[in-house]
Amino acid sequence: MRFHIKLLIILVKIILILLLASSRSNAESLSLDECLNLSQEQNPSLQQARLSLSLNTPAARAAWGQFLPAVSVGYGMTQSATKIRTYLTDDGRVIELPFTFPNGEFIPIQEQKTRNSSYFINAEEILFNGGRNYFNLKNAKLNRELRDKELSVEELNVRSAVTGAFCSAYAAQEGLNLAEEVLAQRQKLLELAQVRLQTGSVTRRDVMQSEVDLGRAKNDSIAAGTHCRRAIEQLNLAIGLPVESAYNLEPLSPLNLPQQSVKQLTSLAQDKNSELAAADLSAQIYGNNVRSAKGDYLPYISASIYHSRSEQSGTKNAFTLDPRNRSTYYRLDFSWSIFDRFTRSLRLQEAKVQQQRALMQRNDLKRTVRQRVSSAWDKMHALDSQLAVAEQNVELARVTLRFEEERYRLGSATTLDIGAAQVSYIQARQDKINLQTEIYIARAELEQAIGMALNDE
Repeated sequence: MRFHIKLLIILVKIILILLLASSRSNAESLSLDECLNLSQEQNPSLQQARLSLSLNTPAARAAWGQFLPAVSVGYGMTQSATKIRTYLTDDGRVIELPFTFPNGEFIPIQEQKTRNSSYFINAEEILFNGGRNYFNLKNAKLNRELRDKELSVEELNVRSAVTGAFCSAYAAQEGLNLAEEVLAQRQKLLELAQVRLQTGSVTRRDVMQSEVDLGRAKNDSIAAGTHCRRAIEQLNLAIGLPVESAYNLEPLSPLNLPQQSVKQLTSLAQDKNSELAAADLSAQIYGNNVRSAKGDYLPYISASIYHSRSEQSGTKNAFTLDPRNRSTYYRLDFSWSIFDRFTRSLRLQEAKVQQQRALMQRNDLKRTVRQRVSSAWDKMHALDSQLAVAEQNVELARVTLRFEEERYRLGSATTLDIGAAQVSYIQARQDKINLQTEIYIARAELEQAIGMALNDE
């Protein structure tokens, strides 16, 4: 009975292992473009940026609403009850009611109840306030465009962040594959060294060196696996996926360099860069604030109408919704502040300072964009040239490694020779992977500087 139970447990374990291996082999693979598309919907910062667009309609409605009269209405009911139980006599005594004087005069407890119903409606219109409403309306339109530009900036920021995270995760994944490949090679070399030890071709020292190399390869594989998991988690955070999501990354396809010159790309950035457009809009907004501040020196004119109705009711009468007493008045106000202890001049100067700062930041940003475009363009071309050399080095290192392995099998090479060839091959492969990812990151930086995605054509 116990044997059958143990056999059943072993079979269940085998089935679970096979299912797990099958799920891993069928794991979803994501390309860079798919990750970028997912981030446009899943990234938390992008979702928060899109929330600001919901302010466009209310802000425009509020700006137009400043030209309409403000209207307020109200309705109230009050009830009061008074009961007087004391009375102050002429000689200063306080007596309690009811009270009868010696001369027969009687003073009862005095009670009184009143009720009141009233409502009002008030309308007030600002006829002129120095042009503030007009400039607020213009700023509402500019702020709408500014929110759109800020969203475009955030989309490119997320695109660059996801590209960098994808490249880091891809490099880590390739590093893990390379570490596992080296581990398999070290295992074969150890087995070969053990066979050659039995034939007397090598000494025990060669076998021990192969065992040390195998142990290092195992540690490198474990470290590479941990690094790969952390890199995938960072990519999940950048995309907006659950942190524990697991998938494979598809290889990066070769990139074509931009055909435009630096001058052409810089000119394109002046038109397409959303950061520059946002800076221009901010400068316009601050310019309107300066004009609005100048309006403080102009008079203020407003008109209003107030109508109310009320009614005093007796104790036995109910509250009324149609009071009979009426009161209506109209009002026209004209005010002009002649001297306000230099407060207006301070507000005007503050607005001018903010406008000048915005203009300076815009001009500085233009220079920064030019430098970013030039730097990213140069970086892409330099990396492309280095990548061509790295591909040649990988082929040469692979041939050298195979040559040393063959020499080792024939007994004319040592483990040190193979180790040196493997190190050279690993470094060449790693250099190629790093250059492949760096050129993608450089392209993302170029796109971010220009303000638009580039085609691979």
